[in-house]
Amino acid sequence: MKNQQGDLVYLPASIMLIKREEAGAKTVTQWVNIEEPSVVLVTRPNTGDPDDPYVGVHYEGSNWLARAVDCLEVLTSHE
Repeated sequence: MKNQQGDLVYLPASIMLIKREEAGAKTVTQWVNIEEPSVVLVTRPNTGDPDDPYVGVHYEGSNWLARAVDCLEVLTSHE
């Protein structure tokens, strides 16, 4: 799935979100484990670069990075 900025994605429980000092840096400066499943906003889509497998998401008032494989598409049903 290719996420775009402004999309909603579902994050399951027990995954880790990270922050880095600057874009492209390898050093993780903060992290948080999600205790409950959440629906979050995509702030930066995955570029497809294998060296950067992260999607930017907005979680609890702050921007984080989530692994692209952990971001599940939010589907809506139409009757």
